[in-house]
Amino acid sequence: MSEGRIVAVTLRDGSVAKGLSLFSPEAEADRATSGRKPLVVDFLNPTLRHRTANGSDSEMIVKAIGVKKSEREGKTIFDFTAGLGVEAFLLATSGFDVVGFERDPLIYELLEDGIRRLRAVEPAVRLRFLMSDAAKFRLGEGDARPYAVTMDPMYEETSTRSKSKPKKGMAVFRELLKPSTDTELQSMLENALSTATARVLVKRPTGFPPIVGPHRPVRRLEGKTASFDIYTCRA
Repeated sequence: MSEGRIVAVTLRDGSVAKGLSLFSPEAEADRATSGRKPLVVDFLNPTLRHRTANGSDSEMIVKAIGVKKSEREGKTIFDFTAGLGVEAFLLATSGFDVVGFERDPLIYELLEDGIRRLRAVEPAVRLRFLMSDAAKFRLGEGDARPYAVTMDPMYEETSTRSKSKPKKGMAVFRELLKPSTDTELQSMLENALSTATARVLVKRPTGFPPIVGPHRPVRRLEGKTASFDIYTCRA
């Protein structure tokens, strides 16, 4: 597996960000031929800003949460698999308070860099990240439980419709992170169901069965390439 390093990247607007670059003889040769650039978390990029210009109510993940816009104030969502933070950002721009979890220190550093630059423009953004393994996370005594927990785990590469990531980032994630095993998925789902008060969303490639185990989703919201399995939480 290639190792990762954080490098300085100049964005389109001239600002400097941190980017993740993988280095190994194979990775360097690939970059020389493909022109692949370091991976950056940039919540201010034009494409993402366009998606959220009028709010994020049309996004599938917001629809799957199932809360009216007028009732989102004060509701917290935990994103147990933050990745590049896109879906956490979409939930935050739709009116929720969002906490994203990331266990890889390099990816976490990218998220922190991205949120720092976002806060310079939007200080009141309702989004923060924790470096934590979601499968082992436990609320402290007196901590409020979130309304919902979302999960978008990394799947085996044999799936051509696996975990949704920007195309430029997929190769980096595939080289840096390992896909989740069935045991890890079951542990994370169990923890999510114990943590949230209302529901848990699990993103799956469309056509894939739910996570193996005793817990079954109450329904599925299907899209062309990805779907959300919706679980209700225990009291």
